[in-house]
Amino acid sequence: MSTVQERLATFLAEYNLSAQAFERKCNIGVATASKLSENSRETTFAKIAKAYPQLNIEWLKTGVGQMLNSHPTVDIDLDLKLGGHSQFAMRDITNIGDAKTQIVILQERIKSLEKELGEKNKRIEELNASLDRERKMNDYLMGQK
Repeated sequence: MSTVQERLATFLAEYNLSAQAFERKCNIGVATASKLSENSRETTFAKIAKAYPQLNIEWLKTGVGQMLNSHPTVDIDLDLKLGGHSQFAMRDITNIGDAKTQIVILQERIKSLEKELGEKNKRIEELNASLDRERKMNDYLMGQK
């Protein structure tokens, strides 16, 4: 089989699934399955891996290996408490490809949090500068009396 869509169709037929049911369970957009390619977002493949841990994502992407994973699923619970935000994520890691996908997702989250932190640091600097100006003005006015 040469395309991701053909390999996905094989998986769907094997499990007697419609594309719509597959998309719903994976929590991916309508018609995403029909547009899936080896260049699709890693987050899309991660959602598929989470919904169907038996599906070998590397096979789906490239055609290499078997359609179904031969490795048992390992559950990893991630409880992230960052900046007052608490997130819980349940991840099913069935092979190295899935682990790499999870790493990509976490790296994207780190980038997002770093950006948010940078914006907050900039705001803190602005507020500190404003506070310094207010203190100087206060000191000047107090010295006038």
